[in-house]
Amino acid sequence: MVSHLPPDTRQEVDLIAGLGPESLLWLSGGAVTAWLVIRSPGLPVPLRVVAVVLILAATALLTWGRYPLGDGGDRITVWVGRAVRYLLSDRTPRRPYLPVTSGTAPTARRPPRARHPLPKEDMHGSPAV
Repeated sequence: MVSHLPPDTRQEVDLIAGLGPESLLWLSGGAVTAWLVIRSPGLPVPLRVVAVVLILAATALLTWGRYPLGDGGDRITVWVGRAVRYLLSDRTPRRPYLPVTSGTAPTARRPPRARHPLPKEDMHGSPAV
């Protein structure tokens, strides 16, 4: 028995400002990372500012980015997950399993030809010559 979920149950839950749980996680993680980078004393200030701008741009892309653009698109993280799954999958063609019993590969044998007896009469009922 196949049970299908109604389309309204597969929608993302909006918690704050139209963002779902995963989007809020990306946003908070990016904000914390940017804060830690800007407060780090080991890097020069211009380098920290560039790093923070890049981090916030990546955070915005992961939080609000959708592809294809528009309301019907999936989140960028879904597309990245699909790409990673495709790249890590085994894409080699499958070979049929041939058991090896004697240490050498088995040779393919043709089936014997079927021998059909010659007809004793042709289509009209007269004997064949």
